[in-house]
Amino acid sequence: NTVNLGRLLRTSILQPLTDLIEINERQEAIQLLLEKESELQLLRDALQKIPDVDKFISKLIRKENFLDPKSGDELIHNTLQLKSIFSSLRVIERVIKENFMNSPCIAFLVDIIQNSRLEDIEICISDLINEDITYCNVKSNLQHHQRLQAVKSTKNSLLEVSRRTLKETQSDIYEYVEDWTTQIDLVV
Repeated sequence: NTVNLGRLLRTSILQPLTDLIEINERQEAIQLLLEKESELQLLRDALQKIPDVDKFISKLIRKENFLDPKSGDELIHNTLQLKSIFSSLRVIERVIKENFMNSPCIAFLVDIIQNSRLEDIEICISDLINEDITYCNVKSNLQHHQRLQAVKSTKNSLLEVSRRTLKETQSDIYEYVEDWTTQIDLVV
């Protein structure tokens, strides 16, 4: 049900396995997955949260993302999405380690997930992004608020000042609206 799996299916159809050992390993892996329904569902759920990887990477490396002064929101959005991807990869890794390490066809994924470069990126994200902020795919005020609060204030002392200023300004506006609605008997 994902774009990534669609590409894999297309490749499998256009370039089918011809080695009998690989075919048998794949069939054993499929049988093992089908025997463990709840674990398979955990893998499906985690995979559903991972976007089209090719498209996502090309979006990350576009030059315009770094030249446009308005791109800060987009960069934080992408970083939060990457954090979510890593979270899904950790679920996949755990499920495979606990249930499917006896299948070489499935177990090789753990080696891919445990790549040191991926771990370095994940560490950089955890150093930069507040741990309680998660990716929100729905365009809303919540998504905007998450981007505002995503970066740890320890990275820049002015960030905390600007957050306090924003909060105070919002509070002042709210009080101002409350005063006016009371004075003119307006229901908001």
